[in-house]
Amino acid sequence: MKIAYVSDQFLPQTATDTEQSLNMIAALGSQGARVQLVVPRGRDRPGPTSSELAAYYQVADNFEVVSAALPSAPRGLTKTLHAGRSVLRGLEDCDVIYTRNLPTVVAAALRGIGPVIYETYRPWPDQHQLLRTMLGWLARTNGIAGLVLHSELAADSFERVGFPRERLLVAHNAWDPAKLEPRLDQESARGQCDLPRHGSIVTYAGRIAAHKGIGLVLDIARALPEVHFVLVGSEGDGPMEREAATVPNVIVRPWLPFREVVPYLYASDVLLIPPTLAPLERTGTTVLPMKTFLYMATGRPIFAGVGPDIGEVLTDDVNACLVAPDDSSLAI
Repeated sequence: MKIAYVSDQFLPQTATDTEQSLNMIAALGSQGARVQLVVPRGRDRPGPTSSELAAYYQVADNFEVVSAALPSAPRGLTKTLHAGRSVLRGLEDCDVIYTRNLPTVVAAALRGIGPVIYETYRPWPDQHQLLRTMLGWLARTNGIAGLVLHSELAADSFERVGFPRERLLVAHNAWDPAKLEPRLDQESARGQCDLPRHGSIVTYAGRIAAHKGIGLVLDIARALPEVHFVLVGSEGDGPMEREAATVPNVIVRPWLPFREVVPYLYASDVLLIPPTLAPLERTGTTVLPMKTFLYMATGRPIFAGVGPDIGEVLTDDVNACLVAPDDSSLAI
């Protein structure tokens, strides 16, 4: 089987969804599929090779890469241009088109090629009226053969606009256990990460930005000065990094390759998902975050806020401590 995996991302990059995509592509390849990754590239630089991407994302080099040059343009326009160009340039010889790019789905439906499998973590019909209308049309025209959703929350959203439940597959994300090896004891992990040997450590691993709830994390850190808070994932000197520098018990570390993040998790007493609903309800860009599954795999206690997405895999007093969201007076 030949699968065309159409991605609108300029690779490689640190975005979490690209990490998920490359792991998915390698997994499909490991099952015997011939996977062709179709990606955009800048006009002034060559596209990535499969070996470069495999090394960057620490996955098997078992896929092909085809890149198409695109002009510099705003992100939304780039997504649409790449979708149109990909569909017009030879996807007909593929057995399946697989994508997380909605314009690719629309372009394929209009041209009458497929079948198309669409994957998303977002409950789009609940988040945007325009997309709700368009997705309802796709449901009626069978423009999507099947959907892979990362949560029941998202699946329910698509079912409400007309997609039959049998075309919706809920597939929670996960992690390859091999990538969590070697398992480290806390003392060794702290030494490897140059973290304090004594005292409690609470760690957040992910993008350090206001819309991810980091402001609330800093409020909690101020309320618990005896606890060390470690934020792993900085990509520069942004507003959250500057605010964190004013809180003595907060340690900020840069974005790191996956293999270098794992020791920080083993060094911790508690792993933190910011206890706020803002990323889900206001920005809509974080739904059942992938770090949830990485955290679970380490066996460390997880501290998070109660939410309709988190509640699918975390249970208070069983595998996590779940609290009322958006309360800066919380104690860990």
